Amino acid sequence: MFPKHFLTRKTFTLTCFVVAFVTALANLLFDFTLLNQLAILTMLLFVLLGFNTVSPTPRAIATGLLVGGWVLGAVFGHVVDVFVRSSQMVLNLILLFGGMAFIQFPALKSPAMTNIRKMVFQQPPSRRYMALTLVSHYVGALISLSVLGLLSSFIEKQKDPLAKRRIGIAMSRGFSAATVWSPFFISMAVVASLLPTVPWSEFALAAFFLGFCLLLLGWVVDRLEGVHHAIDMSTTKETDQTEALSSTFKIIFIMVAIVVCIMSLNEFTALNTPGAVAVALPVVSTIWILTISSFQTESEAAPLQGLSKDVARRCLSLVSPMLMFYGAITFGQGISEALNSELLDISLSDLGLSYGNALIVLTAIVVMAGSVMHPIIPVVVIGSLIDPVELGFEPTVIAVFLLAARSLASLMSPFSGLTIIMSQIFQISPWKTSWRYQARFTLLASIFCVLYLYLYDQLMRAY
Repeated sequence: MFPKHFLTRKTFTLTCFVVAFVTALANLLFDFTLLNQLAILTMLLFVLLGFNTVSPTPRAIATGLLVGGWVLGAVFGHVVDVFVRSSQMVLNLILLFGGMAFIQFPALKSPAMTNIRKMVFQQPPSRRYMALTLVSHYVGALISLSVLGLLSSFIEKQKDPLAKRRIGIAMSRGFSAATVWSPFFISMAVVASLLPTVPWSEFALAAFFLGFCLLLLGWVVDRLEGVHHAIDMSTTKETDQTEALSSTFKIIFIMVAIVVCIMSLNEFTALNTPGAVAVALPVVSTIWILTISSFQTESEAAPLQGLSKDVARRCLSLVSPMLMFYGAITFGQGISEALNSELLDISLSDLGLSYGNALIVLTAIVVMAGSVMHPIIPVVVIGSLIDPVELGFEPTVIAVFLLAARSLASLMSPFSGLTIIMSQIFQISPWKTSWRYQARFTLLASIFCVLYLYLYDQLMRAY
């Protein structure tokens, strides 16, 4: 239950988020220490004010991770460094999540998105998996986990458990592959913190193509598993092909416009990728919702008011994921401090990382995440230990490496948001969802990713 004067507290909580968002963005542009400190302070207030609204289990897990990270930092004499670096990463999350809060409302209101959903439902058996995974991938790259809600009714209509399994696998693999390249995911914010000198625009094309290759790999595995006959199509009013094609081009145009904005901001301003997202998405979302309203005969009287209310609601709901990611990032920083301490003095450079044992490292990240860890923890640890110069890798290769590891770990980890949502759809445990349904694909994909990274690195060296 919320406190008696929740309205006042809710308003203050939202104000803290807005101040943290604005000051973090301003600090990127002007690099002023006081702004950074104010952003961290208000971010902490935002999490603390909403702490009691988080469910007991994730609250306990996040608290344990936070305390564990700080204890590791204290033991090895770097607790302040752990706190500052993890808080700085969370500021990037504030920017990313704040920007993403704007795009959900117009995307889910868009008639074009509804037509794309109908088009997926009407595909013949031979194209159902690919249609589902493509929409989950490219639409998910724009609206994140909301794409699962967009397609969830398709799953609910299936009576055959094999059909539900195949649809869920298509959606989850398509969505996870989008985290390799889309600038709207937590993994991109973490990479921006770990490799601040490597803008997204420098490796976006390579990461985008890797994501597409993972889609094709998922389709091949689906063919080999031989359950493609199981999906039962429901009767849905057929969508006009011209209308469906028009809707597809509209969504592609919006995505291209966002990508161009982010790349331009990366190139011509001091903004990192989360900062560019925080600037680009509110502008594009405002234009999008006004355009939708202008073409609807029964549009909302105040579309901007609807947008602002939805954004406020989404920002207030960010306390739980922010707390969980804060705990995971802090714990990862604590581990990396321990490994980099004088007592242990372990770095990946000392291990002589090459493409052969890069496969081992990538597989280890997947296995660790799938065993006992939140998927972001091993990525933070490995990213903190990697020195691209000492290893002889191009920094962009390391960036794609970390994004690929995070993508595969999200499939294997029972603690990832994707796995938890899919387990609710399958009505089985997250452990079974991650290990039984995704293990073979993720291990095969890890081998493919290392081969891809080898070719990418050779291409970078040639030019």
